[in-house]
Amino acid sequence: NILSNHHLEYSFKISTPDMFKHPEDLLRQHSHVWHGVAIGWRNDISGNINILDSTCERIVGVKIQLSSRYLLLLSFYAPTSGRDEDFLESISSLSEYLQRYSSPDDQVLIGADSNCSTKSSPRRQQAWKNFCESFQLQNYNSPLPSFHHHNGTSESFLDFLAASTSLALGDIIQYCILETPMNLSSHDSIETTISVQLESPRNESK
Repeated sequence: NILSNHHLEYSFKISTPDMFKHPEDLLRQHSHVWHGVAIGWRNDISGNINILDSTCERIVGVKIQLSSRYLLLLSFYAPTSGRDEDFLESISSLSEYLQRYSSPDDQVLIGADSNCSTKSSPRRQQAWKNFCESFQLQNYNSPLPSFHHHNGTSESFLDFLAASTSLALGDIIQYCILETPMNLSSHDSIETTISVQLESPRNESK
């Protein structure tokens, strides 16, 4: 499977003795939050993967060589609410990233913790809408709200996939944190499947 994890949120209780503890023990503790972006893939398709240089700490991407075109897989983590200027800057960085690495025939799939929903400011909503229209991307939301505030009083559709309109995505599967205790994030994991033909005729992968 080609996996994209766009938001890693781990809780640590930081103190001097913790440096001697195993990571598994630290993950059970609550305190500082760490964030990041990442993309993973199966070793048997590594020959088709081109790792793209990261121009922003909130964006990471790879380019997969298919039989007739390229597929860009991106992971994007947008600034949280209340930081609209940073959000607009991150959208600008995302646009620049696609302009730098994509060609007209390429297809794009972005796994995003967008921090943008109907509850967000009009500036955020319009900026994301303009971005998707510029690159002909369609949003695929999870069936239910994917973000669950730690105080239990708020939920939002913050996590979704944005894909080229020519790209056929399978059903969106959601793994709710309320039913998946190993997920220590405030966000649900979401999953989809696409079938692609790799450059070599004998290699097919989902």
